[in-house]
Amino acid sequence: MKRDLYAIIILLLGLGIVLWAYPQLPEQIPSHWNMRGEVDGYTAKPFGAFMNLLIGVAVYLGFYFLAKIDPLKDNYNRFNRGYLLIRDTIITFFVILNLMPVLSGLGYIKDVSRSIFILFSLLMISMGNYMPTFKRNWFLGIKTPWTVSSEEVWNHTHRIGGKLFMLGGLLGLIESIFMDSTYLFLIGVIGASLGSTIYSYWLYKKIGD
Repeated sequence: MKRDLYAIIILLLGLGIVLWAYPQLPEQIPSHWNMRGEVDGYTAKPFGAFMNLLIGVAVYLGFYFLAKIDPLKDNYNRFNRGYLLIRDTIITFFVILNLMPVLSGLGYIKDVSRSIFILFSLLMISMGNYMPTFKRNWFLGIKTPWTVSSEEVWNHTHRIGGKLFMLGGLLGLIESIFMDSTYLFLIGVIGASLGSTIYSYWLYKKIGD
């Protein structure tokens, strides 16, 4: 329970804030914003107020059970600290993400779109920072046929991929704070994902040759 304490507290805190705000919320909660930060989609209150919080709970349970059924489950002991830190980071992400439409519905946040992109960028930076510590598994990390097939390819790809994801997140963070666009963020996400995949294939073929 000690290692789960943070995750449990942050989920309960998120739930407490939503329960406090729930009676004050309108029947339709903002759920989507356009590129200009204007609301262009709504969700019914019972679903919109708890949706991302429920995803956070699913992440908490998923990280526990997936580690139990993974054919490479013995490797989780080799990066348990990083595994739990990533779990807690993702849970925090969804708890905060859940609060944004709630606070927007109450009128506390105006430009939710910008806030969400900042949040996504910080998540990318955090994921990229811990990627080099990931050990080979089937559920977390850069999973391509070549990384899962070779531990050497896995390790090298996650070192390079971690840097790419941190760079992509940094570009998105700068853009979200100082610019009114999302092009750099999208380029960072696509570049990190595609670059890591191509690198894993190239390295696998190089080692094979």
